Amino acid sequence: MKVVSAMVFIFLIGSSAVPGTQSADCENFKVTATVQHTGQGTKGAVTIEAKGNADPTYYIFHLEDGELVTKDVISNKVDKLDAGTYFCSVVDGTGCRKRVKFTIE
Repeated sequence: MKVVSAMVFIFLIGSSAVPGTQSADCENFKVTATVQHTGQGTKGAVTIEAKGNADPTYYIFHLEDGELVTKDVISNKVDKLDAGTYFCSVVDGTGCRKRVKFTIE
């Protein structure tokens, strides 16, 4: 799998919220991952669900070191993932941020 530049990740995390702060509204912002594991000759996939968020919502799929897995920050789904550990940082329209870790087996 080709990993793309981390420039988009840095840009989106610098959202409209003051760095290092989040409003009380962020307490209701929840993020979960539903993983489809690899099988015989197949790759894995993940769907991220965000609740309590304000639009627009961005999904930044990345490795632990910040390298992006995909350039698409609008879709909450990624497929064709090799086995391994991944992260998705989710940023909503008010600057609330959550990160979820998931493993494809």
